[in-house]
Amino acid sequence: MATLGKSTPIITVALLSLSFHGSALGEGVRFQPRLWFSQQYSDNINLGTGVPGARPKQDAFITIVSPGFYLTSRGRLDLRLVYSFQPMLYAGSNSSVTIRNRLMMLSRYEVVDNSLFVTASSTIGQYNNANAFTQGVVSADNINRTGSISSYQTIRISPFWTPHFGGYAKGSVGVTYSHTTGARFSQSSGSGGGGSGADFIGQYVNLYSDRELAGIGWWARFFNQDSISNGADSSVNYRNYSGQIQYRLLETLHPFIQAGRYENSIPQGTSINGIRNGSYWNVGLIWRPSPKTFLQGGIGSQNYFATLAWNPSKRTTFRFSFRNSQVGGAFGGFGYGGGGGEH
Repeated sequence: MATLGKSTPIITVALLSLSFHGSALGEGVRFQPRLWFSQQYSDNINLGTGVPGARPKQDAFITIVSPGFYLTSRGRLDLRLVYSFQPMLYAGSNSSVTIRNRLMMLSRYEVVDNSLFVTASSTIGQYNNANAFTQGVVSADNINRTGSISSYQTIRISPFWTPHFGGYAKGSVGVTYSHTTGARFSQSSGSGGGGSGADFIGQYVNLYSDRELAGIGWWARFFNQDSISNGADSSVNYRNYSGQIQYRLLETLHPFIQAGRYENSIPQGTSINGIRNGSYWNVGLIWRPSPKTFLQGGIGSQNYFATLAWNPSKRTTFRFSFRNSQVGGAFGGFGYGGGGGEH
């Protein structure tokens, strides 16, 4: 449940979820209706802070009866569509009815067998657009009547290619377009709130060594993204390059060299954490004492790191990482990343 500042957390009195048997609509397609019921109590549904002049606390019993459905498809088109209709009845010091809608869609279409794919996703929902920045409290759901709820919509589409070069190299190459509306996008301040939205256009290339290069492993990555704000905030660009080459000195011991560069147009001194341009390199060792254990560490110019991965079973993975870098920062991107150092 959400944390309600200085107030008591919401108490769930009763909770019931009903799932009906899905019906097959065709080969690989299934429709499953659902009904979710909840009775809850909160002593601070509008997240009042108790500060003189601020909105007061209010208590209420909240009844939610939420019908919805799942639609799934398996095959050349993998699709998951989830919708819920969420009316909320507040009975207490200030009775009212609030209606919310939530929709999520994820899909992947295989255009060419094992080669060319298109993924798409979309969401519709609501969010508390000012609480964390004006009241100092955060709500992670739609239950709290804050007076600052806004709707948002997102859509993302990404065609990508998974090339294989005769057993010597493999990878993924793609472009991504994403659009948001109803959610403020702020690069200059890193803040949120009700507002305009943004467009994101990205390109990425991830390449890895394949089975024919016994004894030598490598990976190389490129990522570029332009974030175009539709409001008053300036648009920005993120770009980074990175690569690694390693040699199998022993069956369990692989020395490596790693290098990269970060470029972005975010103004220095903003609240976006640790964004710094520049290049780095490091050298280190990869140690695999067993098929279930992986340890990698490196040190060099403006960057040092250590990673430990442990797979005690097929269904369990533990991963611990530490990195200290004088360049880079808290941004990533579609299609970028993903354990290249473990090849």
